[in-house]
This record gives sequence, C-alpha cells and structure tokens, in this order.
Amino acid sequence: MNRRHQADSDIPRYGLYGESAMDETDFVHIEDIETRSAKNDWLIKPHRHHGMFQMLYLQQGEAEVFVDDAVLQATDNWVFTLPVGSIHGFRFSPGTKGKVLTLSETFINTGLLQSDQQDMQTILLEAQQIPLEAAREVVFQMDHCMTWLEGEISAERPARKLMLERQLGVLLVLVLREYLKSAISQDVSRSGELASAFRKLLDDRVLDQWRVDDYAMALNISVSTLNRYCHDWFGESSKRCIQQRLLREMKRKLVYSSESLEKIAWSLGFVDASYFSRVFRKLTGSTPKAYRNQKSIVQY
Repeated sequence: MNRRHQADSDIPRYGLYGESAMDETDFVHIEDIETRSAKNDWLIKPHRHHGMFQMLYLQQGEAEVFVDDAVLQATDNWVFTLPVGSIHGFRFSPGTKGKVLTLSETFINTGLLQSDQQDMQTILLEAQQIPLEAAREVVFQMDHCMTWLEGEISAERPARKLMLERQLGVLLVLVLREYLKSAISQDVSRSGELASAFRKLLDDRVLDQWRVDDYAMALNISVSTLNRYCHDWFGESSKRCIQQRLLREMKRKLVYSSESLEKIAWSLGFVDASYFSRVFRKLTGSTPKAYRNQKSIVQY
C-alpha cells in the first residue's frame, strides 16, 4: 500500500458529508447547517471531501470547528473556509442557523483562482476563520448572495454556469473584503503563481520527504530564490515550510488515528518510530504520546 493511501485511510472521504464521492467538474451546492447537522445530533465528525472546497457561513448560534489539529470557536456572523483536502468537523449548538457552500476543485481552479487578487487564493487554498462586521449591510449582502445562488442552483436556466461563476465571485469578494479587514490578514507580498505551485508540491510530496533543493528544482528556481519567496509568502524559510507541512500530517495521524507509532512513522516516510519521535519533539517540544493524549478532545 502506498504511503499516501495508508496515511489517509483512517479519515472518511465524502462528496457531501455521509454521501459517496462524486466526480462532477462544476459542482455547486448550498444547504442549511441544520439540514445535515440536526439529524446527526448537531455533530459532524472529522472527514475530508473528495475534490471539494467548502465554506461555512455561521449566521446565528454557536459552532466548534475542527480543522486539522486546530479547534476554533465562533458565535454569530463568521465564515470558515475549508480548502480541498483539509480534515474538518463541526459541533453546533442546537438550532444553529447558517449555510454550507460546497464547490468542486475543478470549478475553483478554472475560474475563481484566476483572480489577480492574491489574497483570494489565500482564502481558497488555506483554512481561514473570518469575522463579519456587525454592520447590517455586510450580513445583508451575504444573505442576498446565498439566496440568489440557491435559486440559480435549483433552476435550469440558460448560461447557468456563467451566472454561478459571477455570483460566486461576488460572494467571495465579500468574504475577501472581510478577511482583509480582519487581524488574520498579513501585509506580506506574495507571488501567487509560485506560491500556489509550492503549496501543491508540499501537498503532493510531503510523504516523500523531499528536501529544499528538490522543491526548488521542481519549481525551476534556485534554492536561494525559493528561500526568499518563502520569507515573502509565509514569513519563514523554505525548510521551515516543509517541516511544518510534514508536521501537519504527523499531527493528523496522531489525532485521528489509533495506529501505533511504528505504523504512523512508516506511513509518513520515517525509518522507525524513534526517529519519528525525535523529529516530532524537536518541532513541537512534546512527545507524540503526550500530544495524542492532549488532543484526544477531537476523537469521537
């Protein structure tokens, strides 16, 4: 069994939660939070989506959102973006109101990611928690966009895809504006095309234990150039970026898997559990066992 398959095997993969994966290239779906959550006791267990981006729009109520190894909390008027491949789950207070938007990866790659605004790529490619201004106008606009999209999705009208692209663009610009206003936003200059390519390589090659020069060669740039770009994009060295991406997989396996350290180490490309433990402790200051025990809150 290849490492990537084994590393992902413990996490359910869905199209929509609880449903089999789908292969629609232009899939767009919106539903109320309560539609799927109420019948599951307001708990959506950790899972991944097959080639799907999601956005959670929390209008009213309380939500606890699990994204990889992080636990985020929010009450009223928040947006969470959940990129393709992220492990996530939710616990809502009964009666929570809001919407869940699901888009196919292909839909994003052929349209929404073509924006010249690099921060748009950030909210699509990285998990974000974005507060909405209490100002009534912003919430009204978000609600209006969601209602319009729901109507367009349910109808079979000419030029439907074009209309969906335009309206999704409006919705995401509203989210982008709120992201730029929030403290989450960082004033970092990014080269979007290379940043996206580097992120994708990190996702594709994380289990192959690539070195910095391997990534630089794949991007057709020098090691020093990659380091300079990484400091611009992420505020840290390329080596650190690679370590943190690997650490994310290490944490995921410890939190969401009951496998032994030996099996986890092998699945992530380490020669043995001792080396895995040394690397994990160096990066976190904690042993794998202590971290797993501490994060057991997300085990259902």
